[in-house]
Amino acid sequence: MMQPRLAETLPWQGWRMHTRRDDVQDMIALVAQALASDDTELLYYGFASGDGEDSGAELARELVAVTMDRTQREVVWRFGRCDADPREKSPQAYFSSPVSTPQSGMKVYPEKSPQAYFSSRLLALQSGMKVCPEFPSLASQYPGALWIEREMWEKTGYTPVGHPDLRPILHPEKFLPDPVARGSGTFHLPLGPVRADVTESGFFLFDTIGEQIMHMQPQLFYKHRDMEKLAVGMTAEDALLLAERISGTSTAAHATAFCRAAEQALGYRPSLQNERERMLFGEMERLYNHVHDFSQLASATGMTVAQAQFARAKEELLRLNAEVTGSRYLRGAVRLGRSASVDWERGTERLTAELPAIDRRVRRFLRLLLHTPTFIDRLRPTGIVEREWAKSYGVVGPVARACGLAVDARSDCLRHLYESTGHACMTAEDAFGDALSRFRVRVREWDISLHIVLELLPSLGTSTLVETELSQARGKGIGVAESPRGRVCHVLFCDNGKVVAWGIRAASAWNWPVFGLAAANGNIQTDFPIIDASFGLSYAGLDR
Repeated sequence: MMQPRLAETLPWQGWRMHTRRDDVQDMIALVAQALASDDTELLYYGFASGDGEDSGAELARELVAVTMDRTQREVVWRFGRCDADPREKSPQAYFSSPVSTPQSGMKVYPEKSPQAYFSSRLLALQSGMKVCPEFPSLASQYPGALWIEREMWEKTGYTPVGHPDLRPILHPEKFLPDPVARGSGTFHLPLGPVRADVTESGFFLFDTIGEQIMHMQPQLFYKHRDMEKLAVGMTAEDALLLAERISGTSTAAHATAFCRAAEQALGYRPSLQNERERMLFGEMERLYNHVHDFSQLASATGMTVAQAQFARAKEELLRLNAEVTGSRYLRGAVRLGRSASVDWERGTERLTAELPAIDRRVRRFLRLLLHTPTFIDRLRPTGIVEREWAKSYGVVGPVARACGLAVDARSDCLRHLYESTGHACMTAEDAFGDALSRFRVRVREWDISLHIVLELLPSLGTSTLVETELSQARGKGIGVAESPRGRVCHVLFCDNGKVVAWGIRAASAWNWPVFGLAAANGNIQTDFPIIDASFGLSYAGLDR
């Protein structure tokens, strides 16, 4: 079967695709130039190699960047070939100048030795071993690539030359961040990785003076599973099981993005029924995630009655998911090349009967919170993300929309699918970028998601369980979905029906790097739970 052009596949209908291969130096320059435009977003950035025996030698040295121009409705795949010849490099070169910490702009001279400060790859340098080639850092011009390039460096050994904060990120058991702020009256307070409740593992180092947070550094990847590498050599159907387990609370979004990428790569055009089902599952996922975030914010501000009521609503939504799809977290609902195994007649009956009652209770307590001065005062102006930070770091989801940025995959590449549902990108009315703005964005999105679900149900009809034989073609695909936390992007390379390389960018991968900025800058220690709850970040989505 001939692989369809990107514009022919349903999720990208009306868009053009271009593929360019350049020298890696030219590629980075072109990507940085494109990202200087407000209309261009970076969907994916990383190496294509899966690091497995089936990963394809021709991809092993390919640096990939995929950009999306909303105005021109173009997606551009850029490949940059890295030099394969290893070169000698002195480890002292990494210590010839101070390290710039991007969150504060402060200059810090590393005090530790290379043995303690860098990974085993750099330790080998002292024994005369050679290092892998280099590529120019995109992060030096686009801060959104800061954490991505640190991860790429540790996984592949390719060094991003000019990176402003190059240090290990993947192995918290070997490396934890050092304090930045020093001087009389400063204190360094560690938090985690084990925390209260069922929060995922993450370490936070606070530099404080009195109650004020001067600087905060998160260290994650305690749950790193190297899922992209695990999928190499699997069939796309088997790899979908991994995609569903990247982040449990974004199961439908990751499964949808993966399926869209795999269907492009394998030459299958999904039906409108497929896409409508995926849209509905995505909005059901958004509903229970948003009401969970309401509960967490109520807890962080001492509103225990509202917390309990929102927690009740979340449980009812999860039970509805299980009744309709067989899984509380929608696992198995999104299927590759076929419709969902759902009795939509019964599912429609249950959802139309239960959702309005849940909605009435949720709206009641949202109104009460919005008219509670102590709640509003705790959220305003806490955890501010400046609009310029959000643009520079490529922030997505409610965090970006709270800054006034209209960043929503449903309004961009998926607009033609959502336009019949009345969806509109919900930016904050008062876009201050604080916790209150993020709360209000989610309140408005609750209404929109509920409306989309009820609009889609009559159009679903009966599921078709016809098995589709996917092509064994060789190709690449990109899939995008809007998760509750923002845009999810999967890039997939397939050959003979199997995964050759896989790249994942969860929404939290774009939002975590700016979290430290929001936690400092005038906030105090007791503000941290509110900032944490208002961001609603996923640890597993980044760690994968």
